[in-house]
Amino acid sequence: MPGSGWNTLKSEEVRIKDSRKKGSFIKINRMFLQKGVEKQLAHYWYQSRGRVVANEYMDRACMILDSVFKKRSDGAFIRITGPGYHFTDDLQKQSEFIVALLKNLQSYLPD
Repeated sequence: MPGSGWNTLKSEEVRIKDSRKKGSFIKINRMFLQKGVEKQLAHYWYQSRGRVVANEYMDRACMILDSVFKKRSDGAFIRITGPGYHFTDDLQKQSEFIVALLKNLQSYLPD
């Protein structure tokens, strides 16, 4: 989205509860974006072959290794976006959605 009129106000890597494994966390990316008066909150990560990765370069390195050793290079880029006007409420809603989504994505993305 940045570059299409949207400006990044803040970008950070955050830890979020991993609903797939009890007591564990994953790292994903969070961005605050603005275009004129519009604001959005976005979370994104790379998910492939049983792992969640926040860093694009780490995902590519893992993909290369997996293509050599596992003969697989499939994966997904997951992005959740929504309004960013009421930061605390919007953050809570997206965080809850992400926890539920992670649990269900396992059914659709092979290990």
